[in-house]
Amino acid sequence: GVSYERKVREIFLAFILTQQRSKEDILQMYLNEIYYGNLAYGIEAAAQTYLGKPAANITLGEAAFLAGLPQSPLLYDPYSNFEGAKERQEFILDLMVLDGVINQLDAEVAKAEVIVLAPLIPVQAEASSKTLEAAHFVLYVQHFLEQRYGPDALIKGGWQITTSLDLNVQHFSEQ
Repeated sequence: GVSYERKVREIFLAFILTQQRSKEDILQMYLNEIYYGNLAYGIEAAAQTYLGKPAANITLGEAAFLAGLPQSPLLYDPYSNFEGAKERQEFILDLMVLDGVINQLDAEVAKAEVIVLAPLIPVQAEASSKTLEAAHFVLYVQHFLEQRYGPDALIKGGWQITTSLDLNVQHFSEQ
C-alpha cells in the first residue's frame, strides 16, 4: 500500500542522508522544518509564535516546552491545552535527566519556570504590516481544518477556502 511505499522511501532517504551529513546537520535540518502547530514551521518560528522571542534567547524550560509540541501539534496546542503542553514539557525534561543530558536540579528548575505565551493574535500590528481581518474567525477555521484534515493540509494542500463570514457585518460588529 501507500504507507508501505512511503516507509520504504523514508528508510532509503534516511540512509542516503546519514551517509552525506552529520547527525548534528540532520538534527538542525529537522528542527528547522518540523511543524510546531499554529502555522509555525521550524524552531525559530515556534519560538516567535509561542514565546514572542528568538530561539537563541529561550531557556531550558521553554526549549523543552517547544520540543514537546511536534509530537502532536493539535493535542499539545498551548493555546487550547496548556496543561497538556506543560505535562509534555515535564516528560521531556525527565527524559533528558534519564539520558544524562541534564541533572535533576536543572530539570526541577526548568519545570518551575513560568511559561508566558505570546498572544496568538498580535494585539497591534506594525503600521508596515497588513492586519489579519477577522483574526479570531480565521484561527477558528484554521483549527477546524487542522483537526479534520491534519496539520499539514492547510499549508501544503493548495486549498481555496470560502466561509460564511460577511466582512461588512464583521466590521460593523467590531465598531
